[in-house]
Amino acid sequence: MYEMKIVAQSIIGRQSTQSSKRNLYCHNIISVTIDSIDINSLFIKVILLDEFGEVCDLVLLDGDYVKMVNSEKVFMVSRNCYKFIFNNIGIRKVGKFKLRFLLVKYGLLDKKFQEINQIDSELIEVCSSHTYAAKKKLLFPRKQ
Repeated sequence: MYEMKIVAQSIIGRQSTQSSKRNLYCHNIISVTIDSIDINSLFIKVILLDEFGEVCDLVLLDGDYVKMVNSEKVFMVSRNCYKFIFNNIGIRKVGKFKLRFLLVKYGLLDKKFQEINQIDSELIEVCSSHTYAAKKKLLFPRKQ
């Protein structure tokens, strides 16, 4: 059994560029519950989708979009549960997107990758530098 759940996700971000990387606002945190002993062969790969669910070109995605169980920002919550924290993902195009988190297992004997499970985020709006601050203020007003 491999169960995936989105614990937290970004809903807005500023457009990232080659010269200035802009992380999405809020970390994307995925919880994975497994009943397998061979956890070291598992990893999560992030795939960028457009608002209609079509796969986008990988060059539009910045940051760490592959995390193995034993890598930084992966924490064991309980014996069978891990949290994968994707805290530095950026998107290089303005628009509405989704992130697909794909749980993959690498077969040590057959040397093949097997897609085990996947989960898609809700829509994320990526704004230009000019519109980002106003949009963020609307979504996250400060308490007075």
